[in-house]
Amino acid sequence: MSGVDREQWLAANHRYLVAEISRLRALLARRVEAREDAGEDAQLSVMVEDARRDVPGSAALDMLVSTFGLSPFEKELLLLLAAVELDGTTAELSARFNGDNQRHAVTYSLALTCLPDAHWSAITPGGALRHWQLVEAGPGETRTQSPLRNDEWALHFLTGWKSGGEGKSGDHG
Repeated sequence: MSGVDREQWLAANHRYLVAEISRLRALLARRVEAREDAGEDAQLSVMVEDARRDVPGSAALDMLVSTFGLSPFEKELLLLLAAVELDGTTAELSARFNGDNQRHAVTYSLALTCLPDAHWSAITPGGALRHWQLVEAGPGETRTQSPLRNDEWALHFLTGWKSGGEGKSGDHG
């Protein structure tokens, strides 16, 4: 990929990731605040689709979903973990769900409660996220209360830092 093409892809991938995070943040806010949709979903879905169409080729998130065979719930969980790292408002919403302003981490409990199409098999050792080590779980009182985060490689891949064997500067390696 040439430098110009790479920069275009990075910018479009960033817009798409921001749109997806905005959509997910709105969903999480509604769940945490126990409020209705108020028509926000339709607008955000259009924004996401517009941003997706602008990505030349495949967006990093779509590549991960396709490569690892992620279910819609697994995609949302991977995206939510990235959102907590990249977006302070999403991190604050996660802390509010956890009932502790210092606990910004997403847990399986939060994901199973707040994300659509939740399924227990996604958090099993044989599920794609754990099998392919896309998600790491920290120590917790229970499995469902363990703090989660994306594997560092997966987080960087989503942001476009490394995809298709190229570094941000276009270096191969």
